[in-house]
Amino acid sequence: MTPLASRVLRHVLIFAAVLLVLVLGLRGWLGVRSGQKMTQALTRAEEHWGAPGVEPEVPPMVSHEENAAVLLRGAVAAHGLPTSSLAAINRLKARRGDMPADRSVLQAMVESNAEALSLLDAALDLPVIDWRVQAPAGFHQPAGVPPVTLLISLATTNWVSGMLASADEEPAETLAAIRRQLLLARSLGDELELMSQVVRLRILSAALDLVKESLIRTAAGEDLLRRLEDELQALSGGEILQRAMIAEFKEMIRHHLALDEDGDAGEGAVRRWLLRPVVRSRLTHDIEHFSSLLTWVETPRFTRAAEGESAPPLPLGDSRWPGRVFPDRRLGAQLLDLADLVDARLVLARTAVSLCLQKTSMGAYPGSLDAAPLDPLTGEPPLYQAVGDGF
Repeated sequence: MTPLASRVLRHVLIFAAVLLVLVLGLRGWLGVRSGQKMTQALTRAEEHWGAPGVEPEVPPMVSHEENAAVLLRGAVAAHGLPTSSLAAINRLKARRGDMPADRSVLQAMVESNAEALSLLDAALDLPVIDWRVQAPAGFHQPAGVPPVTLLISLATTNWVSGMLASADEEPAETLAAIRRQLLLARSLGDELELMSQVVRLRILSAALDLVKESLIRTAAGEDLLRRLEDELQALSGGEILQRAMIAEFKEMIRHHLALDEDGDAGEGAVRRWLLRPVVRSRLTHDIEHFSSLLTWVETPRFTRAAEGESAPPLPLGDSRWPGRVFPDRRLGAQLLDLADLVDARLVLARTAVSLCLQKTSMGAYPGSLDAAPLDPLTGEPPLYQAVGDGF
């Protein structure tokens, strides 16, 4: 080998060695950075959702509408409530009936909004309110705050009022709060737009919370249920969607009153029922279909089907592959965020199924459960009552 070739080969080897060192160093640095990022992400996730084996903290309800604001925080801004009341509400929800230490904050929240609740009673006697356009007369609506935010604020305040009344075992006040909650859901009308459906269902799940707390705490639970069913009968109206929701709501109340194997009713029976493997499996199955069912309600074919045309098939996905059920993971995650308690998830998902089946099958079968089609998600008769059954 000539001296020139030897020098060229030496320089090439040196260059290759330097390049190899640089590549290995860069890979190591990137690996460290990636590991740091993963560790940080896991830390943030544990802070948000809780460490493994710990019950996760419930995320706030978030709107994916135009301004994408956190609705409850926006509701606080709309009413000028202390921000700390949100934390108190979350603790109240988590404890499922035990009043938090700062109950005075919740009491102040209700008292400061007594006028709003009074106005609400008057407004809800009016025809359907278009919350997407403006709030009812008499309500202060700050600039930049959507009317639906005010609706959520009123529902939240009313829910707290009902929980306090239930804790004090005041059936009349609790029943009034439940009635307001149902009227708020009804005030959205029969709009099929997705967020209207989600907000309506969220309000109904809060109403179910009030019913459960009342039945658990009040000795005269059966009497309260009868009075409540009278209210539901009066509220059902003539709208198909409202009938479906009210029927589903009544069915959920009956489920939570059911006796367990030992014949005991009450809080323990409800909790044991919710913890049964078959129930948890059913919940998971319903949740996985919740997003696609509500999205399906929005489709033009669905609207035309309500007018007599053939209904589109249910968008049933494979529960083993959630991606087929949630094509938009962000939307799916937000819908799951809305259903913040296990029993609330159940009423949301089952009501969504009821809305779909009830709307598309009206006129297809007479108003009896025996003639109703089987629930395609379970192969069993649906939980809801058919149109015209009991109304």
